[in-house]
Amino acid sequence: MTQGHKPSAFSIRMDITLGMNSSAGFNRRFLPRMATQSIWVALAVATCLALIACGGERDLLVFAATSLRDPLTQVSEIYESESGVNVNLSFGGSQSLAQQIASGAPADVFISAGSGPVDFLEERGLASVPGSHSLRLLSNELVVVTRDKSGDIDSLKSLTSGGIERIALADPALAPAGTYAEEALRSAGVWDGLQGKLLLGKDVRAAMTYVEVGNADAGIIYRTDALSSDSLEVAHSIDPELHSTIIYPAVSVNGSSSTGDASGYLEFISSEESISVFRRFGFSETMFRRIGF
Repeated sequence: MTQGHKPSAFSIRMDITLGMNSSAGFNRRFLPRMATQSIWVALAVATCLALIACGGERDLLVFAATSLRDPLTQVSEIYESESGVNVNLSFGGSQSLAQQIASGAPADVFISAGSGPVDFLEERGLASVPGSHSLRLLSNELVVVTRDKSGDIDSLKSLTSGGIERIALADPALAPAGTYAEEALRSAGVWDGLQGKLLLGKDVRAAMTYVEVGNADAGIIYRTDALSSDSLEVAHSIDPELHSTIIYPAVSVNGSSSTGDASGYLEFISSEESISVFRRFGFSETMFRRIGF
């Protein structure tokens, strides 16, 4: 990934945007959606062949939530330069990535935007079992964003006003950001009344884009995504008591052919050097860290 290393067979980032990012109702909602499994079986085979072609190079395939794209790319570049391991990042919807791992995709590390996808893997013996390594790495916040600084939005109930016609958020059936947003809106007593205004995206970045390009008047996204946008303003910070705690679990995948490097990578991304990078992008270090090294 960095200039100091010979490009590996995995050096091209795979941006998996098939969605499925919710921690709630994972099995009920997503197990019927098996159409992509045959595609991933083919990709898994191609990946294995690529690894063979790479000879003695050390490669690590990391599946991670889309909202981690910017900081995790920087952190992984630092790790590559210090370890000599080629880190290959595949970003996408957390549930989609978990389903792909369950279907045989050869990930070594999985970093989710919610606990549901990790629970899904744990139930299948693919992560967070004795002998694996896991940690609850980061936390985040939800905010309401607009294209212009708006003093008219001082609560979630403000979203019911006639001046706001469209509200973007990640689809709760596909993304943890959407699940958290739904929880907050329900807690505020406005979820049912906003149904005609909601514009749902496949993930939090899609919801952010809807507001940026003017397809929505306001959006509910992570603070870290809001900070990454040059065209959006934070109009309101959502009370974290209105929704479940936002946690990013990170696990090594059982059956990985790079267990040692996966362990080293998880240790590195939880180090102060890495956490300082995440902080610069607006993430906060969770107080509930749990490491099984």
